[in-house]
Amino acid sequence: MATKQKTPKESTALVTQTEQAIAEVFGGVDTYQFPTDAPLPRALILRESSQFEMPGGELTKSFEGHVVYWHEANTYWSNPFGEGGSSFPDCCSSNGAFPDGGDNRQAESCANCLHNEYGTDPKGGKGKACQNSIMLYIVRDGDRLPFILKAPASSLGKRESLIPWLTNAINEGYAGKYQTICVRFGLYKKEFDRYPASILKLETVRVLDPGEPDDKTQLDRLAKLFGEVQRYYRQRGAADVAQTERDAEASNANSL
Repeated sequence: MATKQKTPKESTALVTQTEQAIAEVFGGVDTYQFPTDAPLPRALILRESSQFEMPGGELTKSFEGHVVYWHEANTYWSNPFGEGGSSFPDCCSSNGAFPDGGDNRQAESCANCLHNEYGTDPKGGKGKACQNSIMLYIVRDGDRLPFILKAPASSLGKRESLIPWLTNAINEGYAGKYQTICVRFGLYKKEFDRYPASILKLETVRVLDPGEPDDKTQLDRLAKLFGEVQRYYRQRGAADVAQTERDAEASNANSL
């Protein structure tokens, strides 16, 4: 007797049911644990080519995802990257307000630090000796873990898109939450006095609607990731700021 073959739709439904059943055994669907003794994956902005180097190594001009969490960060080297005895910053802050990393902290607070003033860049120009940045924790559709993308000082200007997007997300996002917004991340080249830079460009694609079943599932997933990322940040914030800055400097140095 011939065996009835399952249709593609039936096979997909069976796989989904099996995956959900297995996930429930291990704490539920979309329940994740991040190891806090190891960093999350990182994406990098390549300064010269205006491309993203994604966590898997692939290069792309743009991608879409959700910002799960973000925070300000500062890093300072007493010697230029690659010179001196260490490739890690002397001083860093994972909240942009108070130093919490580095072996040679420069001040009690970032606001009162001389290196955090314009015009102190040892290479000349109007910049700061301390590098201000924003750390973005991003998850793409289909990915289970977020990755970290550092937005450098060149992307933090009032005329660039990042700061206005983060500000306006309170109005755009559902219930005032930026996590509900699907974002397209891109780059464009901008010439400064001493060097060109790849500037981060954010565009809202759409806002998730909890009235739509698929969007509701995504919102539940993002809420769980938000809680886990906050726990991760509290334990690894300072270490990740230093490591991410080091990786970004090394990658851009190798691309020159």
